[in-house]
Amino acid sequence: FFRLFMHMSQPTRLGHGKTKTKIVIRHLPWSITEEKLRDVIGEDVLNAVDYFHFDKGKQGSKRKVDSRCVLHFTEVERLYDFADVFDGKVFVDQKGREQVCRV
Repeated sequence: FFRLFMHMSQPTRLGHGKTKTKIVIRHLPWSITEEKLRDVIGEDVLNAVDYFHFDKGKQGSKRKVDSRCVLHFTEVERLYDFADVFDGKVFVDQKGREQVCRV
């Protein structure tokens, strides 16, 4: 199964007083589609996001490039809730291979 890897830094204050609430989900399976990822993330989480960007991965003859996704949350609390649930999530592809993602 595929595991979701997301890298998340601690929210910090920017010069203008705002807190960073961007999260990057890394090590997504190269074969996952944006629609499938949106289904996995869920509508309730997507309603708390004001920016969503998905980069589709590729599989070449020599190596594969994992998919990744960037989310910008409107509230820091929702970001932490999402990271707790999604960090280490396992994805399984159609051939039964597993991949773990990180937040």
